[in-house]
Amino acid sequence: MKRQTSKFAILAIIAISTVIPSFASAQSTGVKKAMESAKETIDSLVSSKDGKKSDELSLRIQTLKQAISLSIAEAKDSSAKLSAIKNLAGDELSWQTSKLNEFVSVISYFEAQNKNIDNNVSDLTAIEVKNIAENFKAWREENYLPTLNEVRDYLLIDQQEKTVDMAKSRYQKIDEDIKKLEKVKVKNIDSARKMLQNANTLVSAGDVIIKEAHTSFFDTFITVSTSTATSSEITDINKEAIISNNLTGDNATSTLSGDLPQPKSIRDIVKDSSLKIRDAYKIFIDMSSLVRRLLK
Repeated sequence: MKRQTSKFAILAIIAISTVIPSFASAQSTGVKKAMESAKETIDSLVSSKDGKKSDELSLRIQTLKQAISLSIAEAKDSSAKLSAIKNLAGDELSWQTSKLNEFVSVISYFEAQNKNIDNNVSDLTAIEVKNIAENFKAWREENYLPTLNEVRDYLLIDQQEKTVDMAKSRYQKIDEDIKKLEKVKVKNIDSARKMLQNANTLVSAGDVIIKEAHTSFFDTFITVSTSTATSSEITDINKEAIISNNLTGDNATSTLSGDLPQPKSIRDIVKDSSLKIRDAYKIFIDMSSLVRRLLK
């Protein structure tokens, strides 16, 4: 019996020992920094005073070109991540195709801007560079950022759904090993069972939350017309808030007037799911220590 228990112990420790997954954003760190850098660069060019010196003008032109190049890299990165999502169908596939086409147009526009600067670099004045920067900033905010932030929200949802599926699989493997230890009547194994039940509750909660985020996104951006209102369906007020959040590109909810509670943005909902799964993995790790103690 001791040898059998030892065998099961190895299985249990292998299954239970794990690390908390990293809940990375939909953008790589480098691209995220590029996005911030591009915005700061454009803002500085727009707000700068007219330069007189030729070397200062040359620096501004190079800075503007760099900001455009960073925007191109950012758009290509997001487009590649969206394109990598397979097995979509129906309205969701149509939405994906539409957004990929929008990225193609955006990248084409950015590249045309860089080419236009190169073709006219010797004739550009400080005022013209500033005007180009202003027009680029306005076009970027109106035509690009809404698409970028919409796609970013979708990528966050997709990533979190995969994380939840991994947590479900981890729970099932641990459950199988706990059952083996229960079968050989390991003393106080019921304490591990209770911990696993708590972890399962967290995983289930994270699953429900991310499904609600997916439904909210689908109803808001993919198909705004639904035949029947359900408990998980997003309200018109929440739709307005999420769309506003996408346009501004920040995590703040819409500043709607009145006494109604502020609805959460898609990104905040995804974060709630992430926290549930993170807490579940912490329990898995605590269970590993507990099982080791019980089998001594």
